[in-house]
Amino acid sequence: MAAWHRARRADIGLRALGSGLCGTAGAAAQRLGALSFPPHAPSLLAIALAILAFVCASAGGALLLLGAHLFDRVEVSARWRRGGAA
Repeated sequence: MAAWHRARRADIGLRALGSGLCGTAGAAAQRLGALSFPPHAPSLLAIALAILAFVCASAGGALLLLGAHLFDRVEVSARWRRGGAA
């Protein structure tokens, strides 16, 4: 159970979730563009839609492009590791 994200099924699921999040971001951005508000006075709905579009596009893009590789371990230089002095 520790390496659930290594399975091909999980990779496809993560990429599908990313695709869904990108679709949600697109729908939120489209709705935001359809709103009409006076300059320099966005409504609470407009701010919420902008936040939703940004978060969904960021997370969706990462999941869609990386899939299961999002959880890969990365080698860090000794200079940036926690612990002993360099």
